[in-house]
Amino acid sequence: MTNFDEAFARLTKLTNWEVKKPGSRHRIDLSGTRDLLERLGNPQRHLRVVAQVAGSKGKGTTTALLAALGTELGLCSATYMSPHVVDARERILIDGAPVDELVFAEAVRRVEEAVIPDQTWYEAYTAVAILCFVAMGVDLTVLEVGLGGRLDSTSVVPKNVCAITAIELEHTQILGDTIEAIAREKAGILRPGVPCITGCDGAALAVIEAEARAVGLPLLTMGEDFDARVVGRTQGGLEVDFTGFAGLDRREVPLRSPMQVRSLAIALAMLERIDQGASARFLARGRDLSFLRRGLPPGRFDVVQEDPPIVVDGAHTNASLANLAVEVAAAWPQRRFDLVFGVADGKRFEEGLGSLLKLVDRARVVPLTGKESVEPTRLQSLIASFGVEARVAASVRAALDDLGPPPRDGGLCVTGSMYAAGDALLALRSRKTPG
Repeated sequence: MTNFDEAFARLTKLTNWEVKKPGSRHRIDLSGTRDLLERLGNPQRHLRVVAQVAGSKGKGTTTALLAALGTELGLCSATYMSPHVVDARERILIDGAPVDELVFAEAVRRVEEAVIPDQTWYEAYTAVAILCFVAMGVDLTVLEVGLGGRLDSTSVVPKNVCAITAIELEHTQILGDTIEAIAREKAGILRPGVPCITGCDGAALAVIEAEARAVGLPLLTMGEDFDARVVGRTQGGLEVDFTGFAGLDRREVPLRSPMQVRSLAIALAMLERIDQGASARFLARGRDLSFLRRGLPPGRFDVVQEDPPIVVDGAHTNASLANLAVEVAAAWPQRRFDLVFGVADGKRFEEGLGSLLKLVDRARVVPLTGKESVEPTRLQSLIASFGVEARVAASVRAALDDLGPPPRDGGLCVTGSMYAAGDALLALRSRKTPG
């Protein structure tokens, strides 16, 4: 067992909100994080430039791309992300690589000495991440909000810029059951004078605009102040028209998904608040942009194999599943897909799944590992009602084995949960993929 594994095992003894059943009683506020950081000497005050990213969709990709841009700029760039998909090391990265094990272990030791009863795992892990970033002397820290925003542990950290990527109905038992209520929770990250970049629209944008005026901060909105519009597909990615970035117009970027392009645009707008003019320098004609694809996080429209395509995406809401269907159809028109699907209990997914099933001939439904999930037989009946062949498999790995390699003119999609995405990536990496 490595230093990281030993230290991580000790942290897991604390309450882990991520795997609690929906509706479970639990303290969610900022007092625990503030008190813990106070006992540690308030290390968050020693971070240099800090960016915080909230949202229902795209926040992980935006976080990862902003850090990748920072690294390319020559900054030592750190990310704190959740949940992890395959390995807990994904949560704390320095320039895209897992934090040094000895640095991590020392941070855990310090946090262990400072925790009190009822301290949550997420509070402790946030403190560990901050200690790691201070110890490594990072230049840019990018914090992905874990849940909501107003009461998320990352919101105790002073920041220089923030973003709210997009909002949809999610975690309704905690955040509220309307777009407006969820938007207010996300807008809880806003701070006086700290620029906010948003990709929201409609009712969500109206709430964020009102909160921004009340708090007193500059708000930049995608579609109004800046934009990135996909105008074509190339062998190497997508052709994109950028607007609102000085010196930047049409560029080919090595990304597969329009949602990834949206995340890139938000990341670039955030970067502009850190280093004005950097976006044009990064995307200058002739510049190698392969670092953008390498910087993408796992399990978010993750194209594991190009031909035939294998796509792993942790979509688990109506909106994210419907968007996945649009992007799969656009990227691989005329192809029919096999589907592996497992989803956590309490999610609203049926309508979005119906959109995705229009592209599917065969489906395998699975329980999730380490998470309360929708009963597979219920999923089987639902999928069969759309006229798609559906069978229950014992696990994601078993489902992949049962389906076998996708046909040359077809494809495979694994979705429904980050837990399903993680199991798929582990299974696919452990064997030589076909093609």
